[in-house]
Amino acid sequence: MHQNRLALSTGDKRQALRDMLAFISENEIMHLKDFADYCMSEEAPAGWFELLTERNTLFIKEYIKSNWQKQQNLRGSEK
Repeated sequence: MHQNRLALSTGDKRQALRDMLAFISENEIMHLKDFADYCMSEEAPAGWFELLTERNTLFIKEYIKSNWQKQQNLRGSEK
């Protein structure tokens, strides 16, 4: 059986997760759906979809939520 998955070492997974969080911040991702759609796309780095869905979804969801809350607070303080 052919496996179409990228085997990442623990260190590679940690670095990929850091890259994912940087991408979320730099692109002002505010919804998990938008990030998941990107991770499923051809443009996403190899392994991102697997990392998102295997065990990091809750952490990434909370990171996106806090990113959204931070943006809301910044907008509120500008008034």
